[in-house]
Amino acid sequence: MDFRQLHRDGAEIQGDFSAPNEISLHHYSPILAATFAVRIDDQGTAYEFERLVGDGVLVATPFGSTGYYRSIIGGTFSSGLSVAFNNVHTPIDAPRYIHLSPDADVEVKMLDSNTRRVPYLPATTPRRYTSSGSTNRLQSG
Repeated sequence: MDFRQLHRDGAEIQGDFSAPNEISLHHYSPILAATFAVRIDDQGTAYEFERLVGDGVLVATPFGSTGYYRSIIGGTFSSGLSVAFNNVHTPIDAPRYIHLSPDADVEVKMLDSNTRRVPYLPATTPRRYTSSGSTNRLQSG
């Protein structure tokens, strides 16, 4: 049984959707850490984090950088996308954030979630957060 789900405003959603502000992935329980992998392709520059353990990850647009992103990083940005790693403690040298171009592809995959309930996360198929002009999307990979 797969307990991973994707929600918007409390309702489960499936397939592609627009996210003009941010996408936040975290463990269902606030007292448990999330385990996830992140892959980024930004115009030929690749970043790959095979196993991160922490409170979660946030992909934000400039408009979304004034909310939760700002509370994680302590600042905002005005162009492109940015990925913030919230309280990641494994690996110890994980960056706090990575600023990207507007056309970057970001893929986040939850790991070790079969034994824990993890809503607010993509279903089994990895999804990609992409930007095209003023529309940002988390797309089925």
